[in-house]
Amino acid sequence: MPLTRRALLACLPLLAALPLARAAQAQTPAPAGLFPTGPNRTDDVRFVRIGTGRTGGAYFPVGGQIASAISNPPGSRPCERGGSCGVPGLIAVAQSTGGSVDNLSGLATHLLDLAISQADVAYDAYRGTRVAEGVPSLPGLRAIGTLYTESLHLVVRAGSGIKGLSDLRKRKVSLGDPGSGTLVSVRLVLKAAGLAETDLQASYDPPTPAADRLAEGALDAFFFFGGEPVTLVSSLRERCALEVVPVAAPGLAKLVARVPYLTLGEIAPGIYDNPDPVPTLQVGAVLVTTTDMPADLVEAITTALWHPRIRSLYQRGRAIFWSNEGVMAKKTCFVPDLGVPPDTLTTRLLAWYARDGRDLPWRVKGGQADPYRVWLSEVMLQQTTVATVKPYYEAFLARWPTVAALAAAPLDDVLTQWAGLGYYARARNLHACAQKVAERGAFPGTEAELRRLPGIGAYTAAAVAAIAFGQRAVVVDGNVERVMARLFAITEPLPGARPCLDTLAAHLTPADPALAGDYAQAVMDLGATLCTPRSPACGLCPWRDPCAGRRQGIEESVPAKAAKPEKPTRRGVAFWAERPDGSLLLRRRPAQGLLGGMMEVPSTEWRPEPWTPADAIPHAPLAADWRLIPGRVRHTFTHFHLELDVMAARVSANAHVAGVWVAPSALKDHALPTVMKRIIHLALTRKERE
Repeated sequence: MPLTRRALLACLPLLAALPLARAAQAQTPAPAGLFPTGPNRTDDVRFVRIGTGRTGGAYFPVGGQIASAISNPPGSRPCERGGSCGVPGLIAVAQSTGGSVDNLSGLATHLLDLAISQADVAYDAYRGTRVAEGVPSLPGLRAIGTLYTESLHLVVRAGSGIKGLSDLRKRKVSLGDPGSGTLVSVRLVLKAAGLAETDLQASYDPPTPAADRLAEGALDAFFFFGGEPVTLVSSLRERCALEVVPVAAPGLAKLVARVPYLTLGEIAPGIYDNPDPVPTLQVGAVLVTTTDMPADLVEAITTALWHPRIRSLYQRGRAIFWSNEGVMAKKTCFVPDLGVPPDTLTTRLLAWYARDGRDLPWRVKGGQADPYRVWLSEVMLQQTTVATVKPYYEAFLARWPTVAALAAAPLDDVLTQWAGLGYYARARNLHACAQKVAERGAFPGTEAELRRLPGIGAYTAAAVAAIAFGQRAVVVDGNVERVMARLFAITEPLPGARPCLDTLAAHLTPADPALAGDYAQAVMDLGATLCTPRSPACGLCPWRDPCAGRRQGIEESVPAKAAKPEKPTRRGVAFWAERPDGSLLLRRRPAQGLLGGMMEVPSTEWRPEPWTPADAIPHAPLAADWRLIPGRVRHTFTHFHLELDVMAARVSANAHVAGVWVAPSALKDHALPTVMKRIIHLALTRKERE
């Protein structure tokens, strides 16, 4: 298999330091119970467990693809007849873990048979040099090969003022998940940059919760290793403005010289709309096993991974992991044959859409829509239903009929009009985007140019490009994911299946730009009206006959979703300060973070621990006789539940404090999110009863 010089250089040091898996294990007996006459063998079936990573990271889907490539259960169609080319009788299973350290620990305790790891962490395990930090000593560790190169990402909120490592002091930063290689490496990076963990407000989150906390404003930054482009970062851009900043410091050169497999590298321009290269650290992701695995099985697995037929599929871009240059490519997947060509599917879908597609206020069937209306509707529809959006869309359009009018409006007016629609960062980005478009005179007409505007991520850019400008763009929202998963019977759970579903959506998207807008809207309508999450109306579907999910009877069980952790509950105390004339105190929340820029009833921070009145009063906006009022406000955000007690006080007419005093009759003129309206309702109800 051809290798680039870079890939070859990445492989050779690891293969020199960690002995090749086959070389030194022929004489090593397997521990009792691990491989009963072979790895977890039952008659002619052998089971192999692959340690991967968190479901939101890169290792989990990569591990799933490796499991698929090496598996060949009894009864499978022969390789030469288009069947599996994996190891005969082998069933491989990808298991979600915390990451590199957890994987190596799983190998050490015989809970795993293969694992993906950062090369530097694997080397530490082989040498036994970081046992004190949780990396197990594994002198029997063996490398099968280098998979791809990962970059260390330092992701921050745009406008945070963080431009590099030195700016992290006293900031809220997630250093990585316990059990991950990210945490091990980031600790080395901080030390090399002259920082201690105590210099930061450090936390230790997996990538997906860290991204959620960043979007909510609970974090300023987070680290993680991943092969770019990382889906997590690209999707996070849909929710908040962010930057990927340099990981650079004078001490890093010495660190790289001292720690094998860490190298100085960069994230290329344009990966995350970054105009310039972003300096960072890089490391190889490696597939490893131990001397406990029989040599013949190691050889068979390696042969399966490099089988010419499998490799040819990768080279045609039909599957992942090695590209034609021998390094990990962007994840795609096999495209099953439905027995119907894509053009026929398009014809059937568009005929259905012309007849039964929804009539929506921003939609123009069979024609080119107004870019402003398409963009406005798409921003509003993010994680929000059509029924909820319609009145807001119509009110916005009546008040600001053009993008120039919206750009000229005060931000507070936009936030007030948006109040109740949720995800308030969208409103701030909407206003910022309108101003950028007004400056340039019109919306740009290509997907790439649209991505450069504030608040426009991959999905929104594709939707506007296709619907408003007739550009061929692959539009994938939750409805499209569901349609693709069922049509092609994709059983891998979300979010790991998303790159594969993107590939399938691209496979079906027609090449003719004249069909772009109607096709994008038609496939989304199909998911929204017929291919619904529960009880899909398969009998009415234009793709009923070729649908593999329906034929297999799994249409209601896919797409599967990885189990979500239970939402945590946060608690706080709100302070209802009232003057003799009945006006009450409001203040504006910081522009960045959860409910950014909206008005609020002052409160304590929101934390997991309950507040007592004695705990809360020092956080009150002014000194007064604060009394707890009966009742409690409950509200649920996307990622946590909130419980708020309310303390009330009457203050003098000349009480001075940061904020604004607002008469109850004027509350409607202020940008108040739903949770604040609930606080006000509780307090006013209590007042009426007194």
